[in-house]
Amino acid sequence: MPYAASRTCFDADSHLMELSDWLVKFADPGVREKIRPLQLGGAGALAAKAVADAEARRGDPVAAAALEADVMGPKGWLHE
Repeated sequence: MPYAASRTCFDADSHLMELSDWLVKFADPGVREKIRPLQLGGAGALAAKAVADAEARRGDPVAAAALEADVMGPKGWLHE
């Protein structure tokens, strides 16, 4: 990080990518039906494909192990 050359920095963000049901799953039951589906139109086709791929991997221990083994690889929307 050129702007922080004289300081120690810890990159502690999680690189999580929310799937299409992330908000509804955790919302109060009284508001769940009011929450609109995730819209990725502004993020482009890559984002929609990345979410679809992530949803397809959900619950797959082999896919999870492969992602965990590549912790320094592509992040978020860029992971295939």
